Amino acid sequence: MRLAYLCAQALGEDRRARAWHLARCLTRRGHRIILLSPGQALKMRCQEVEGIEMVEAPASPLRPDYLLYPLVPFFLSRQAARHGPFDVIHAFDAPLPASGRTALKLCATGRPLVVDWEEDYSQPETARRAGELERRTLAAARAVVVVSGALEERARRLGVSAERLVRIGNGADVSSPRPERAAARAALGWPADAAIMVCHVGDSSAPVLALAALRALLPAHPSLMLALVGEVPREEPSDELWNWARQQRAVRRVPPAGAAELAQYYAAADLLLLPRRATPAEAARFPLALGEYLAAGRAVVASDVGEPGRLLRERLCGVLVQNQEQFTRRIEELLTNAERRARLEQLARHTAETALDWENHADTLEALYARLAEKTKP
Repeated sequence: MRLAYLCAQALGEDRRARAWHLARCLTRRGHRIILLSPGQALKMRCQEVEGIEMVEAPASPLRPDYLLYPLVPFFLSRQAARHGPFDVIHAFDAPLPASGRTALKLCATGRPLVVDWEEDYSQPETARRAGELERRTLAAARAVVVVSGALEERARRLGVSAERLVRIGNGADVSSPRPERAAARAALGWPADAAIMVCHVGDSSAPVLALAALRALLPAHPSLMLALVGEVPREEPSDELWNWARQQRAVRRVPPAGAAELAQYYAAADLLLLPRRATPAEAARFPLALGEYLAAGRAVVASDVGEPGRLLRERLCGVLVQNQEQFTRRIEELLTNAERRARLEQLARHTAETALDWENHADTLEALYARLAEKTKP
């Protein structure tokens, strides 16, 4: 099949995105994919990466993701004129205003449009960006892919029929090599004998829970270390706990990293933390970090919110907490129980290889594309 993927987020060199993982799987099966995303240069950039035709649109100083969308219909029509029509167009993050408007325009081309839904745009923090466009986009698409049970329920309430609705959560890359813990620590220059926790800040809406746990545990565990990976939320740095963290050698700040670097950080850890706020918006999300954590084969401590809560509970492959007190207590229990940590590590990796393998998700998506393409045949 010939597929067009529209990605609402800039991929950069790390390519840590749902669209990228699925495109890799399907390209390995012989499908031809063009992946369009916002770029970071002032002109369009095209390159082939792992068989995928990557197209980055020119960037705007004010709206780095904005110029992609007006260009999409024009670019795809040119590609179709040169190489034939696309069998399916898949728009990721489609309810966002810019990509949603483009998705609606693409419906007029007659090609099957799939919209991929990863956020609940009815929530206060996102509602102003979408509004009625969310409903129009979901109604116009031939199929709607959602990442969570909460979004599946919301899609049904908005009138998306069961025939058009498919649930495909985020996954885990189990094909890439996994560094050993000792080798990863040596490569990073991290102490070999420390107890190390790693938290991906970008996918953790409440990283202060990890900091509070560290401060409570340091007196009894002086070798404990916490690595925070990614950008710290803008509203957090003035918090008293963040001021304390800046003065601690036990806290390591790690800049945003690509998939290979993240695998190194996760491999070096004893515990991987996913603290999140219990809000409707968080309940709708499926953090990419969850699949990455489980693929690393490390013990996971996570807030009991949304899809991570459901998955870890069903698979018994991690520890769930409800509040700060539990977060601290469960971390200490695992730090002092190497046997249980080892058991959770085995279950984590097994879950990644079975329930979350991106290849399994690609099976479901491939079947959906085939069904849609068959319906559009003359």
